[in-house]
Amino acid sequence: MDETINIALVSDKNYFQPLSVVITSILKNASGSDKLNFIILCNQVPDELKNKIKELKTIKDFSINFMDLNSDKLKNFDSDIQYMCGGGV
Repeated sequence: MDETINIALVSDKNYFQPLSVVITSILKNASGSDKLNFIILCNQVPDELKNKIKELKTIKDFSINFMDLNSDKLKNFDSDIQYMCGGGV
């Protein structure tokens, strides 16, 4: 496959361990020819955690871009938990 597969994920520092599990699973199940590009939307994630994700390149090479969203950018976003979870969950 010559096309890059773009995969967008969202996390904060509290969910970086599950995020790494998701990325690990994708890497282990991708075909050898798959080119993967991860776009991680995150908020206040330390570089130490970002570097741990980058260490997963030992499984399979990939590109990754962290897009930091600070609280100022999100302050006008309606973050009602029922809305975020699809309501009634």
